[in-house]
Amino acid sequence: MKILVAEDESDIAGMYKDMLEGRGHIVTVTHDGSQCIQAYRDALEMFDDTSDEYLSKNPLFDAVVLDYNMPNMDGLQAAKIILAMNKHQRIIFASAYAKSTLEESVKQLRAVVELLSKPFADDVLIDIIDNRRVHEELKKINDILSKQERIQVDQLRDMLKGLKKLKVDTPLLSG
Repeated sequence: MKILVAEDESDIAGMYKDMLEGRGHIVTVTHDGSQCIQAYRDALEMFDDTSDEYLSKNPLFDAVVLDYNMPNMDGLQAAKIILAMNKHQRIIFASAYAKSTLEESVKQLRAVVELLSKPFADDVLIDIIDNRRVHEELKKINDILSKQERIQVDQLRDMLKGLKKLKVDTPLLSG
């Protein structure tokens, strides 16, 4: 699998890289959110087809592991940008601030992400990345949420059309 890692602490980034490459994964390490975004954009430019349907079946990376608290751009900001480029991208936050990371990601991302609470045992990251079943279940949840949002948008659009048909004129009130 291809894994993109954003971790500002060199020792931890090196440990992730060694562990994951030891399991046969291809790992790209970056040291902050903006470097991670650039690596993601560079990978995206290599694809001829960047349609939503294609990216849902052919991810740029099988997982993006983001430290939550990094200089220049934190993991949450990086996740927002990555998910804007590909809403199907698997995001795994690694954070010592698990509760606030979870709360903020739910509020701001509007996508299901995975979370590892630092510190964690070496094998935990590998188990999470290698556990495709969990990821597939999360994708199903994201798809359901996306469908619900599309239904709500369609309902709002229909309501607006109905209001336009009424052609209700409201006189401007003068003070």
